Amino acid sequence: MSPNASPRILVTGATGRLGGRGIRYMNLPAAEYKAALLTAGLPAEVAALLSDTYAAIAKDALFDDSKALSRLIGRPTISMAASVSKALQATNEMTQAGNPGIRRFLTDAGSR
Repeated sequence: MSPNASPRILVTGATGRLGGRGIRYMNLPAAEYKAALLTAGLPAEVAALLSDTYAAIAKDALFDDSKALSRLIGRPTISMAASVSKALQATNEMTQAGNPGIRRFLTDAGSR
């Protein structure tokens, strides 16, 4: 398996650690994931696209160690944990600065 396997697990773990909260990751088979998306109200076509995409990702469909992305974006890539850390830091800074949009988003997200 690739060193970048299970990106959802990496993101979930990094987000939980960096955000100071436990986040539970559930690895669902594609059919169960699709059913959950349908239950959440996504159109059937979108649910099928997402469940098929994540099933392919779980089989390393996106793995590439050729550094193609680094060449494309013109800089080195960063780890999932570093990316989540930067996003959380930016969110904290916006919240502390009184950004009403981010505060509303976080409030709405917390009530789901």
